[in-house]
Order: sequence, then C-alpha cells, then structure tokens
Amino acid sequence: MAQKLSKHELVERLLLLKEKQALLAKQVDTLTQEIDELTLPFMPKPPKDPPLFTMPLVAKVLREYGDWMMCGEIAEAVLKLQGQPQFVDVGDKHYKIVKRMLRRLAKKGLVQCGGIHWRLKSLKPK
Repeated sequence: MAQKLSKHELVERLLLLKEKQALLAKQVDTLTQEIDELTLPFMPKPPKDPPLFTMPLVAKVLREYGDWMMCGEIAEAVLKLQGQPQFVDVGDKHYKIVKRMLRRLAKKGLVQCGGIHWRLKSLKPK
C-alpha cells in the first residue's frame, strides 16, 4: 500500500507541493483583492464630524452681542461657544465659513451688513 520513496523523489514532490502552494497563495491574494474592489462601493462610509459653525450658532452670537460685529469676531465667539477659543484672521477658513453664512442670512433678510460689520436686523413692531 504505502510505497517507499527515495529521498530524491521525496524532495522532488516537496518542491512540487511548494510551487503549488505558492501558486495557490497568489491566486488567493488576487481573489481577495478583486473581492475588496467589488465590495468597496457597498461599504458604509465613516460618519462626518458635526460642523463647528451653524447658522443657529452664528445667530445666537449676534443675538447675545446685540451690536455691530466683524466677521472675525463672530467666528471667534462661535469657536468660544464650542469650547475651542482661537484667533481668527481675515482669510482663514473659519472666517470664510462665517462670511458665507452671514451672506445667506442677509439674503433671507435676517442680518444687516454695514461694510465689514454685521448685526441682526431689528424687528419692527407692527
């Protein structure tokens, strides 16, 4: 039943098995890579961080201050409300975000722009 093989034949068979093992490992790696590529569109994306600046926060800062404020001051106050006090200069990304929100609020008629200063529009009693 069991054949006695010489050392030379055993070594040859062992080398053949190692070659087959290497070929199978390469095929498994290729298959795994193809499966990953196919499933990538269906994987859930990681959730985004909540935005630091929102229109309600900008409006809250303007409401609390009650007078004309510059865009950089508004951005600093919003960051302070978020617990991240930071100096904001003209041209910073925070400055641009707040400026964009103020323009949207101005289009809605909720804030007034006076040059470089902004404030909430006063409500006129009827």
